Amino acid sequence: MDSTEERKTDTKSGRASGGNALAIVGMALGGAIGAAIALVYSRGTGEQNRADLSKWAHNRLDDLQHKVDRTK
Repeated sequence: MDSTEERKTDTKSGRASGGNALAIVGMALGGAIGAAIALVYSRGTGEQNRADLSKWAHNRLDDLQHKVDRTK
């Protein structure tokens, strides 16, 4: 393999890793923007939303515990 082929390989791998990093940054930015929009359009106060989320999470945890207990 000559040096020209080596340079092409290096360039291609550099582009691939740069593209992956850009995709990760884009997903993080999209998630942050989505979270901000969700907060603006939420139906309750912050305290109500936290209480609702906590209740939802506890219900999911209880459901999972019941499923685990049934499998034993």
